[in-house]
Amino acid sequence: MSNLEQESGLTAYALTDEQIEIFWKYLGGSMFEISYALGELITHAKKKSVDKETIKKEIDRLITINCGKIEYYVKLNKQKFQLFKQILSIQDKKQFFFSKRIA
Repeated sequence: MSNLEQESGLTAYALTDEQIEIFWKYLGGSMFEISYALGELITHAKKKSVDKETIKKEIDRLITINCGKIEYYVKLNKQKFQLFKQILSIQDKKQFFFSKRIA
């Protein structure tokens, strides 16, 4: 992500180290989600950069969409709902899970 032009052909903007950390913190290694978010940010680029708040808003939007997907998914099957409850229980006990939106 530190060299978007060379790696992805993305020339509209470059990311700072701080912005890259935001992507990793909230989207992890999901290249699909990172790639999608990078594409959505192209229209917000000014002078070869994107505002940090714009990045946070886009990632927050993706988190909201994913929450909706999970809610829909668990309603399809009672066993899957129980699995998600167990994951949530583990999440509450481990620091490396994040359940809050971007501040």
